[in-house]
Amino acid sequence: MHALELAVGLTMGICAGVNPDKTGDLAQAAGPAATERQRARRTAGPARFVERYVLNPQMRLGLALGLAPHAFCLLETTGRRSGKRRRTPVGNGLIGTTFWLVSEHGSRAGYVRNIEANPRVRVKVGRTWLQGTAHILPDDDPFARVDRVASQLGRMRRLDAVIFRFFVSRLGTRPLTVRIDLDPPAYA
Repeated sequence: MHALELAVGLTMGICAGVNPDKTGDLAQAAGPAATERQRARRTAGPARFVERYVLNPQMRLGLALGLAPHAFCLLETTGRRSGKRRRTPVGNGLIGTTFWLVSEHGSRAGYVRNIEANPRVRVKVGRTWLQGTAHILPDDDPFARVDRVASQLGRMRRLDAVIFRFFVSRLGTRPLTVRIDLDPPAYA
């Protein structure tokens, strides 16, 4: 439960950084629906900053060295503008010859926009790189998908699913499902 406690503490710390004196007047004037949207906007920026510049680099290094938990993998896309390889830590969603992932930030995630431009990707599962073609599934239920994947992949992945739900509820984002159809292994 340490990872969940860390995630909750991190999010609460991010939310505490907002000045309540400045947001109180806006909340009263705009009503409850606007208040929820404003809270989501205020917390999304700092949370994305922490995720992008603090958590992801450490996880990326651990995955590259083969030291990260098996609940996580490395997704490699091609930059939509630069053409360079972009590597992003994602939850392990390998089930058979299909790799499932749910983007916490939905279509705003950089790797989702890269997939829209070029669907050919690689996924590093353990110490093995797998190639495939990604498909964005806007009509799929991302919460049901996270539950299905987590139920098949063990305790650590189930914990990641709990953290995922927490962050999505706090940030007010719209998650998006991505299915990667893996190529058959090429034997030399």
